[in-house]
Parts: sequence; structure tokens; C-alpha cells
Amino acid sequence: MNDINRDPKILESLINCSQAFLKASDFKYAAHTVYETCKKMIGATAGYVALLSADETQNEILFLDMGALPCELDPDLPMPIRGLRAEAYTSGKVVYDNDFQRSKWLQYLPEGHGRLNNVLFAPLVIDDRTVGIFGFANKPAGFNDDDALVVNAFADLTAVGLMQNRTTRNLEKNAYHLNVLMQTANDAIITVDQQGLICFWNQAAEKYFGYSADEIVGKPCTCIVPEKFVAAHREEFFRLAQTGVSRLARHQVEIEGLHKNGAILPVELSISKWEVAEGVFFTGIVRDISPRLQMERENRKSEKRMREIFQMMEGGGGVYKAVDNGEDFVIVEYHRPHDWEELLETEVNLTGKTIREVFPASVEYGLLDVFHRVWKTGKPEYHPVIIYDGKDIKSWRKNYVYKLSSGEIVALYHDITERKKMEKMLLESENLFRAIFETSPNAININRLDDGKFVLVNSKFLNLTGYKNHEVIGNTAPKLKLWQDSNKRAQFLNQLTEESSVYDFEAEFSTKYGETITTLVSAELLSYKNTLHLLAVTKDITTLKQTEKALLEANKKLAKRYRINSKKLEKSEVKYSQLVQALLTGVYICVGEKIVFVNNKLCEMFGYSEDELINSSMPDLLHPDDRDSCQLMCTAVTQADSDQGDYEIRGIRKNGDIIHLSGRTTFIDYNGQEAALGNIADISARKKAENELQKSEEELRFLSAQLLSVEERERKRIAADIHDSIGQVLSAIKFSVESSLFAIAEQSYITAQEGLEKIIPLTQQSIDEVRRIIMDLRPSILDDLGLIATISWFCREFESLYTDLSIEKEITVAEEDIPKPLKI
Repeated sequence: MNDINRDPKILESLINCSQAFLKASDFKYAAHTVYETCKKMIGATAGYVALLSADETQNEILFLDMGALPCELDPDLPMPIRGLRAEAYTSGKVVYDNDFQRSKWLQYLPEGHGRLNNVLFAPLVIDDRTVGIFGFANKPAGFNDDDALVVNAFADLTAVGLMQNRTTRNLEKNAYHLNVLMQTANDAIITVDQQGLICFWNQAAEKYFGYSADEIVGKPCTCIVPEKFVAAHREEFFRLAQTGVSRLARHQVEIEGLHKNGAILPVELSISKWEVAEGVFFTGIVRDISPRLQMERENRKSEKRMREIFQMMEGGGGVYKAVDNGEDFVIVEYHRPHDWEELLETEVNLTGKTIREVFPASVEYGLLDVFHRVWKTGKPEYHPVIIYDGKDIKSWRKNYVYKLSSGEIVALYHDITERKKMEKMLLESENLFRAIFETSPNAININRLDDGKFVLVNSKFLNLTGYKNHEVIGNTAPKLKLWQDSNKRAQFLNQLTEESSVYDFEAEFSTKYGETITTLVSAELLSYKNTLHLLAVTKDITTLKQTEKALLEANKKLAKRYRINSKKLEKSEVKYSQLVQALLTGVYICVGEKIVFVNNKLCEMFGYSEDELINSSMPDLLHPDDRDSCQLMCTAVTQADSDQGDYEIRGIRKNGDIIHLSGRTTFIDYNGQEAALGNIADISARKKAENELQKSEEELRFLSAQLLSVEERERKRIAADIHDSIGQVLSAIKFSVESSLFAIAEQSYITAQEGLEKIIPLTQQSIDEVRRIIMDLRPSILDDLGLIATISWFCREFESLYTDLSIEKEITVAEEDIPKPLKI
């Protein structure tokens, strides 16, 4: 595997891609650049880049690249995180599959998606958390570990770019928000440098002191300090600049400020120091406390009056003035405890507000009618107000309304909400306890600790013991003879007294009818009606004990059967091992590409020992040109795909010889892992015979072609001989016969005789030529004397024709040994 850190091409591409993140503010554009670079480098033809959605359940695609493949999917729609990409998200590592069409991941491919032959996913990881993914697909040669390393490097670079992009956006957003916050703050915010010059002045400061930012920024901060405090301010500022410690730090102090028009402003000041690369700065938050001081003066007057009115008041209340002839009342003064806000529906300052405006529900609850009657009659009234939130009590107040001599109404109230809630909770708690007590599947009893008498038992206790309720209540366990072992009871009570609780104490009880039951008892001490009691919960485990006993017996039988079957299994394994080792074919088991088992025949095929082959890699045993097909030997084939398990492949023996193999793989479970069981045979001899047969067939086809060519030339020669010799002679005979016949017709018999006499040698010449041609086609000596004599005669004839050539012949076979099909 290549080290990508030493590959200059990859390093250069990574550097160029990092420049894309630095130069481009748009992350999508930079990520696209990285993707295209990486895709080109690994040889993929399709892919995409996606980021994790806000709810972290889906992929949101930045862009989708299907290459030349058709794809009907909408890239703007999110993709669920599932299948192989879920593996990448979960593990945070690069994953790939080069046989996607036959993998289990194919089921997650959405309808309309282009065909994927192989896929690779690389997670984008920030702070050990996967925030996105790179996806590549359809590499012609398939992905490998080198591709995974390359893609992982580009994915890490993209994750860094994404983190930088998000950080930059957050910083810009925070800076904007901080500036808006400081400019729109109600308090004045002023920043000065270490020379005391103002460098920040918000809008509230402009409002407080009358200076605009353009007027004051760059000026000394003493511009807003009254003259009498300037010297002290400069001394404190100098000390602060020297020591970095301010007496005002982390404190709010009330001081005076100077307005542009010379007016003195009472303000509240808090100062903080901060340092950056440009130097040391001090920021002060200034609040105008003029309204507050005015309010405090008014409050002091009001508080004095209210103390006189409400000094004996336990709850809250107020003074109200009638308006509209008593149809509404204006709040003049009020005393509000901490829980008043629960009833308010307007701002906190109630003075001058009407009761209808502040508390419109007073009409519904009848309080306003009480106010009206008391104002009219002058007679005090008591009026409770209960407010519910669903079925729960939200507020319960006792209201007392009086009329003052001034004609104003005083309303005092006492909040008893908590007491009423506690009463309700106590009732609900009692009901809940009683429901749990009575419906518990276990027996529950409560006994006084001092005398042991039962004071309360549930129905399950009565069912378990067989007693009636009146037989148990007021009685004790010893009188009822519930405990079979009194020593056990004493041990139980001692432990309960010392530890205040006992859990799962096993004991045997007797029922009213003499039956023995086994139980687990848990108990705690509690105070009930101001007396110490014990609360015991008893669980019947009689059936459980019987079941446990039966299980022990069954376990003994099972252990015995296991030992017997183990011995049978050992014998079976020995027979199986002997059978596998005696096979004439090689047998192996692969987990992935690692060999975990081989038999003797496979070791013999490759020339290695068993120790050399175990834990070795299967591709190392294959011919380099066939290693891409290693999956045929290492992939488990299911029963449904059994017709796809046969293969032929070339191997390399230890000595370097090439051998031809034929095999088949089958799916098995090997020590809890998916594995491939292979059975291979050496077909090198068959391959050699096939090659020789193929060579022989090619030679035969060549000889057949040559034979046809020779036959054609021979036919052409014979045709030429017949035409040139016999044809001409016959033509001459034909002319002589015609001439003789003409002479006879003219009664020139001597001329006719001469013509006929000339025909005789021509006829003889034709006969000789015919014999020669027949002899060339099939000499009669072949039938009379055989093939060997014919060959000897042919050689002599050839020498007589071509005297310059010498022929040597060697015949080592007898005539009778020559097969008939070989004879011409």
C-alpha cells in the first residue's frame, strides 16, 4: 500500500484544495473543487457530497454527480442515513464495496437511482463526530485501500474547511449581534484605551451625555467627568493602567457624570478590563439612575404609609378608590408579597390602574361585587377566591374587604394555597398507598414493633395464609404459628432492629390449613400513628423453588447428554478430518482473503507446508493477472446462488510454476464468522491436453487447406494435359478422318488410305497419353505391388525426369503394417 504522505501528486492536490477553502467564502464551491480533484485522482465516475441535517437523521446533499448515468432522484430532497453510508457515519471510517449489485446494501438504494457497481463512502469528522460524507461510485477497476487512504485525506481536509467555514460564519454573526446589542442597549456602553481616549460610544451614551459618536470618539474620557472629580479620575486611571487592578472592577458604583450642556447626571457605573493584540482596553457600562432615584424617593413615602396600613397584615392587600359610581376601582396603594405576580396580567407597577384592568378575573370570581357592596354599605365582608388549573388548585386566598373613612376600600388577603395543596396531597397520598397496598401481587402487613400485633394486612396476605381479616388483626405471628422456625423469626427481627430494614429474607411459613410455603420477606421500620411499626412485604416463591429444583434435575440430565454428544462429536470430527485430508482435491476455508484451513492435497498442489499457508493471503497464491478475481475463491456463495460458485483460475506454486485450477465455493459459518469453503482441483494436465488438441486442430485445418489446394492444382494440370495432348491429337484424327472420307467420296482411294494411315500413330499417341495420365492419377503398381513399391517406382521416375536431382529414400515399415486408410 502506498504512503500518500510521500506522493507528491497527492500532496500537491491537497495543498491546492486547501487553497480553495482559504480563497472561497462559499463552502459548497470549495467542497465541489475538492470532490472533483479527489474523483479524478481515484478514477471514480460518479458521487456526491452531503452534510448531516440539523436533526442528525438525514443527509442534505450539497451536490449530486451521476456522471453519464441517468438518475430520476431530486438532489434537493434529503437522503436517510442507512445502508453502507450508515456504517461510515457510525464508525467514522472510510468504507467501500466493489460488488454493490450483489451486496446487502442494494436494498437501500432508492427507486429511480442510477446503477451503482461499486461505492465508497468517506465521513467528514469534526471533534470525533461525523457531520457529513463524501460518496464515490462506479470506478471501472473497483476501489481499493489506496483509494480509501486518498479519499480519507481529502475528507479530513474538507472537514477542516467545513469547521473553518462554520467558525467564520459564527464569528461574523456573533460580532454583528454584539455590535447590535451594544448599540441598542438601554445602558450607555463606553470603551476607552489605555491612554484614556474614548474608542466606542453607543446610542444610549449619545442620549445620556448629549455627544454624538463622531464628536466624542478619540476624545479623553474626562469630557464626561465633572471638574471636581477629574484629578481623582486621572489618578485612578493611571493606577489602573499600571497595575491592571481597579477598585471598581466587579462592582457597581453610583457616581456623577457630566452632560454636554454642563448638567450633572447621577449614574451607576461598572468597569471591566480586557486585552487584545492591539492593547489594553476598559469598558464601562453607565446607567442613568435619575428615574430610579426619583422612584426611590416616592417609594419611601409610599412605604411609610403602607407600613401604617399593613403593619399587622399577614398576606397582601391594597387601597382602592371607587370610580364610575363603584363600577370599578383604581389602585391607590398596594402591598404585594412575592406570590402576587401569579394573578397579575399587566406590568408590575399597578398604581393608577383599575381593578378590571389589572385583575379582570375579579368579575368572574365575585370580588368586584364584594368591593361594590362594601363601598356602598360600609360593612366588611369575607370572600374566598379559589382558582383551579384543570383539576389542581392554583390559588386559594381568603379576602377581607373594609371601607376607610376616606371612602377608599382596603382589601387584605391571606394565601392558604400551600396548606390546601398539602391537604389534597395528603389525601391523594393516602388513596395511592391504599390502592398500592390492596392491589399489590405480594402479601403486605403492618405490625406494631413493641407487641408484634397485626394492625393492617392486604387481601393477598389473607389469600396466602388462608386466614380471615378478623382472625389476623390484633393477633401476633407466634399465636397464628405462621413461622415454622422460631429461630429464623428471631434472626429476622434482630436484623430489622439493628439495620432498620431487611431485604429478601427467605423463610418458610405455615398456612391456616397446615400447608408449607416458601417466601422472601422484605421489611422496613416506619412511624405509623406516632408509634414504631414494621412494614413487611412477603413474596411467595414456592412455585419458583419447585421450578428451581426441576431445573437442577434437568440440568444434570442435560450435562450427561452433553458429555455423551461431545464424545460422539469428537469421533465425528476425527472422521471428518481424515476424510478431508484424504480427498484428491484441495480444500480450504477463507475468512475474507485470509486462509484459516487447508488440507494436505492443497498443500501438495502449491508446494507449501500447512504452517506456511495458514493465515496467509489467498491473492498471494494466484497468478498476478488473476488476482482481481480472488473474490471468486474468497466470497461465500449461498444456496440460491450456487450456480455462480464454479470458477477456473491460475495459481503459482512455491517454485514459481503456473498451475491451472478449477473450484467451487460454499457459504459456511466458521467460529461465528462468515467464511468461504472452497474445493479446488488441479486441471493443469487437462489444460495442457486442451492446448495440444487445439494446436493439432489448427495443424489439421492447415493440412486440409493445403490438400484442397494440391487437389485443385492437380485437377488443373490434368485438365491442361488432356486439352494440350489428347485434345489436339483427337482434333488431328478428326481432320484426317474427315479428309479421308472426302477423298473416298471423290474416289481418291489412295489419298484416303494415306490419310487413314496417318491416323494410326496419332491414335497410339492418344492411347499413350491416356495411360500416362491414368498412371499419374493412380498407378496400377499400387494395386499390384502395394504402397512401398509404388513409392520406389515414383522415385525412379522422378530421377529419370530430373537427372540433376538426387533422391534418397528411407522406408522402415513393411507393406502389411501400413493401415488401409493410409493407402492411396
